[in-house]
Amino acid sequence: MRERFDHHRTALVTAVFVVVLLLGAATQFLPRLTQRGDVVSSTPVRADLASVQPIVLAPGARACLEQVTLDAAARIAQVTIASTAGGNAGTRLALETSGAGDRATATAIVAPGQAGPLDIPFTPPPHGAIGTVCVRNTGAHRVALAGTADPRALTRSTIVIDGARQGQAFSLTLREAGDRSLLNRVSQLVDRTAALSAVGPWLLWLLIPLLLLGVPAGVVAALRIALRDPDPVGADTGRPNRPRHD
Repeated sequence: MRERFDHHRTALVTAVFVVVLLLGAATQFLPRLTQRGDVVSSTPVRADLASVQPIVLAPGARACLEQVTLDAAARIAQVTIASTAGGNAGTRLALETSGAGDRATATAIVAPGQAGPLDIPFTPPPHGAIGTVCVRNTGAHRVALAGTADPRALTRSTIVIDGARQGQAFSLTLREAGDRSLLNRVSQLVDRTAALSAVGPWLLWLLIPLLLLGVPAGVVAALRIALRDPDPVGADTGRPNRPRHD
């Protein structure tokens, strides 16, 4: 009778735990996988670290970031405008990218007094590359880019202004066009991860189902083991335990 009660108790607790696990996955995990949003290709210099030192570009001046990852899927470069000097017509910026022998130029208008993020559509190298991104002031008025000298932002990218290397950098984020969910990007994320590892993508594709199914199964198995009654001491001898009298 006791064994049957323990068995039902273990089955009930396990069933409740599995239901809670499935509800959590349905309400928390799956929505995050299917939620659509901007796809960031790379962030050479984070925008949240780019409010320390404005980088002022006079008309004709150019600021370049080197060692930037130019993904073939990137379509929008976002810089942050700190301030814009006078003029009713604003000014014009040119975004110049180069990498793996490919060069491209795109332009954007900065309105008078404009400040904040500025999206500049551009054409990346067809196969992706490590290259250089430059912002050149082609207008008639000064413009200041939000910049930083924070060492956390300068771990890789370095800035050159009119040929002189500087100890600061302007914020830059490269994004893909449109929005997608994580579920739609699984193949892309696997390929990018495989490119940074010594193994091929086949191992990552094998690990994904093991992670999604194996981890919950292991947790449920551990729960069932924990709910089982411990074996009575002395059960291996076949003799019942007798209380000791000192």
